[in-house]
Amino acid sequence: MADDDLAHRRALEDEWIAVRCQLGERAAFDELIQRWHGPIWQYVRHLSDDDAAQDIAQDIWLRVLRGIGRLRDPAKLRAWLFGIAHRTWIDTLRGKYAVVVADIDEVDQHELPDP
Repeated sequence: MADDDLAHRRALEDEWIAVRCQLGERAAFDELIQRWHGPIWQYVRHLSDDDAAQDIAQDIWLRVLRGIGRLRDPAKLRAWLFGIAHRTWIDTLRGKYAVVVADIDEVDQHELPDP
């Protein structure tokens, strides 16, 4: 029962932090980062190496800062944060493995080997 009470209290604290962030309170955003940096870092670090994880984590917090005002349900802060973390990681992968396709009309015919 004590674990349920603790989880409920943390969820209420997170909701309150989210509301304060939405109201523009800088200290609340600092508190949000302090509270969630560890879990977000562990998630991202599990998916990629240290260098990439640092870049991804920075992008995540920028997206959180820019998007906190659009969070519709502050009670779902945790899911929202990890959703941003996951989408940021996916976007990084897309950029890393993007394939550039050349227009066949632009290919210099002289560069192609003879059949």
